[in-house]
Amino acid sequence: MISSEALVRWLVDFHLASAALLAAALLTMRLLRQPAHRIAIAWATCGAVALAGLLYATPGWSSIPLVAAASSVQEQPVGVNPSGLPAEQAAQSAPLDLPQPAFGGGGDAATAELAEVPSTALPVLNTAELALLAAAVGAACVLVWLAAGSVGASRLVAAARPAREELAELVQGLWGGGAAPALLVHGRLDSPVALNLLRPTVLLPASLADEPADSLRPLLTHELTHLRNGDLWLLAATRCLMVLLWANPLFWLLRRRIRFDQERLADAAAAHEGDRFAYAEQLVAWARAASTPPRVAGAVGLWESRSQLQRRVAALLDTGAAVLSRCSARWRYASVAGCLAVGVGVSLLTMTPPSLAQDKPEEADPAVEDGAGLTYTGVVVDSESGEPIEGAEVLIRIRTSSQNPWPVLGETTHPSGKDGKYKFTIAPDRVKDKYLYIEVEATHPDYARKSPSGYALSMIRKNEELGEEPFFSRIELRPAEHVSGRLLRPDGAPAVGVRVLIYSKTNPLDFSDYGSFADTKTDDQGRFALNSALGGPAVLWFLPQDLAPETHLLEASNPDAWKTKEGDNQGYAVFVPNGGEENSEPEKPLRLTGGRTDLGEFTLTKGLKMRGRVVNIDGSPLPGVWVNASLRSGPAKKAIRMPVSDSIERSALTNEEGVFEMAPLPPGGYQIVPSERPEENPDRSREERPLPATFLVQQVELNEQTAAEPIELRATETVRVRTQNLDSKGEPTRGHGYSLVGFTTEDRQGFFAVHPDPDSDGATDIAVPKGLWHVELRFTTNEHHSLRVRQSPEAPLSGEREFKFERLTEDLGPIEVVKYKAPILLVKPVDQSGKLVKDTEVQIRYDNQELRSPEGSRFIRGGGAGDVGLEPQQDGRWRTSQLLPDEPFELTITAPGREPAKQRFELKEGETEEVDMSLKPAAKQAP
Repeated sequence: MISSEALVRWLVDFHLASAALLAAALLTMRLLRQPAHRIAIAWATCGAVALAGLLYATPGWSSIPLVAAASSVQEQPVGVNPSGLPAEQAAQSAPLDLPQPAFGGGGDAATAELAEVPSTALPVLNTAELALLAAAVGAACVLVWLAAGSVGASRLVAAARPAREELAELVQGLWGGGAAPALLVHGRLDSPVALNLLRPTVLLPASLADEPADSLRPLLTHELTHLRNGDLWLLAATRCLMVLLWANPLFWLLRRRIRFDQERLADAAAAHEGDRFAYAEQLVAWARAASTPPRVAGAVGLWESRSQLQRRVAALLDTGAAVLSRCSARWRYASVAGCLAVGVGVSLLTMTPPSLAQDKPEEADPAVEDGAGLTYTGVVVDSESGEPIEGAEVLIRIRTSSQNPWPVLGETTHPSGKDGKYKFTIAPDRVKDKYLYIEVEATHPDYARKSPSGYALSMIRKNEELGEEPFFSRIELRPAEHVSGRLLRPDGAPAVGVRVLIYSKTNPLDFSDYGSFADTKTDDQGRFALNSALGGPAVLWFLPQDLAPETHLLEASNPDAWKTKEGDNQGYAVFVPNGGEENSEPEKPLRLTGGRTDLGEFTLTKGLKMRGRVVNIDGSPLPGVWVNASLRSGPAKKAIRMPVSDSIERSALTNEEGVFEMAPLPPGGYQIVPSERPEENPDRSREERPLPATFLVQQVELNEQTAAEPIELRATETVRVRTQNLDSKGEPTRGHGYSLVGFTTEDRQGFFAVHPDPDSDGATDIAVPKGLWHVELRFTTNEHHSLRVRQSPEAPLSGEREFKFERLTEDLGPIEVVKYKAPILLVKPVDQSGKLVKDTEVQIRYDNQELRSPEGSRFIRGGGAGDVGLEPQQDGRWRTSQLLPDEPFELTITAPGREPAKQRFELKEGETEEVDMSLKPAAKQAP
């Protein structure tokens, strides 16, 4: 969404450019003697003004500021509050309440002062908003005037009757080939008038309808010349510009000049059909008899004032002035080229200071480290226009991965200034923590919330040394539309304090966009309001604690904007979580409007409670165990066609007898399993608890009959899976964890997953259900390391990081995971002069066939395919990710219009190599 300041800057630039173009056009027209030449200049000027407006709206186009840079207010660094959130609020990632974000402790004084402003205070419009209001009011008046004129024209035509056949034949003869404009007679007109762009019509006064055809010949020729010359189209162009230029006096002078020259050309054509003096007498007679034209006459057709008529008569009586009926094509083309060139040149000038230029927000200030800590500066911009966003709240959350789960060490909020920039400082003692993790999210009342994302500080700083900016250096927020509604309890009372969660994406087919989560709670009237990504679909959940939760699908206001090529009416039907169960209930989505959508009222239902008992293999109760239930089928299960899981789930803790009872749920099929962590944990207040045993996932049906029957969850027989992380010298190292997934049954029912983290010596030893089907172990690391894995100490190392087993019936391990410090290759694609080549694609292929990616591609941002991931850098270079040492490979770079460049490499562990690769122009193919 474009800010009011950005719109005002566009209006200022556009009006100044328009004034310059209009002044130049009027001066040029004053020097020209022929009306046809002046009309050609007028056409070209209208095009140049419109082009300038479009170019000013293009980010980064206007590059020559006419004013000096404005000094920006520097924010004071705000340190992380080590005592911000308690450690028990670990793994915080729940969305914040909208539209009033609450970021917890650590806010600055300015935020506290703003929070004390009474909610009844009247809004104060700033200068930009006042200017926009004035422009909008004027534009609205013009649009109303034009609309009234259009309605008036339609009524005139509808009330008219066909002219007599003799006059219709005369019009056809004067028009020449093709269908002639319609000739109608109207009883309330005093003079002929030409109307309608798409269905040209000439209205003749009833007082002239019975005149001899020869005496009407000049008058009809006059009106037909207007239509033949395209005068109505030129007037339509000026009326479109009038919406923006209504306050510019030069525009009205140009419009008056155009009208006079159009009449001169039409009068000249009419005079050729008879005696010019007789025609002048007809015009004078009409002026004496004519009444006041309709109030909206200027908005439709070609009406004339008496002052213009006097000038026309004087021009007709000037026998020494020869009038060209039209100018040459060469003159028209030259006029268009000249005016458009001037328009392009003028549009390069801007009144926007360099500090607010559109290309500036793309760059954040470099990090500064001193005695006060490590200070970073980032910028918040509109994802569509690139304009800086003022007033965004950026939440910085500091964690450490030295403990599991990762505790929150502190949080701070930082508002973005007029230039979109924000600052935060990491305290010196925190900077020394090699396990420090930075998490960032952002909100703004007019934008969709940026969901939390994060990265290790050590990795951020290492990438900075290689030329890559931190992920938070540029935060792009997507414009939002506002969604509201009201929740009622089954008895019709307001449902107060109910959590409402929304997930939205502008384009569900763009998987580089994570999407936006936001949540809030209903007020004392049961009302809620949330932001949703503008133009895209959304999923809405109502999550009460004492009633059944619900899912609702919200259809995009314009799904055709990202419709699939196959013509899918729901273009976002590309991802259905949980395999797209056949039992999921289709629902016609509610339709968003693209602005403020009030969804109306929803009445929640009581739901059913799920009860049960968790026991060990021997039947003894297991207290203090979390049990999770997630919806898998039934009427409440909606086919969510976006990359997001359903949020209809419950968690309950067993008591001393191992008994649990879930909060209400809607009827349907559920997957239920004990777990270390509760899935239903919106405020992250529920602590994880180690599982005393291992359990299989169970499928249960919840309905009126089964709700009264307790469910038994009994521990199962297990096998052990052991892993050991080693460095390249064979010494134990901490490293990363891995994922183990499988299914309870051969037909892939009962999904099982575990993600064990290694201990301080890099070892894991876990129990998994014996007999698990289709088991996969997936090992991961960060971008600056690479892995080789073997199933046992005696087995050979393999570059493949995924092991698959049809069925797990015996112990595994110890599986050895060898972690290397990945070599790094930085490649800069250049031409033969050493200049950077853009729009390149890269590919790395190992010589060793066993290392070839089965699908033929790793993750490569920017395109291409290969065996190694590559990341584009801000300076145009490509950087390898997780490259294996001592493995020869070939790198290929391609670019449009150039021959591919290839080069072979083999790098040692921890080695960094920087190279330039030259791409020659492609040879021209013979015709």
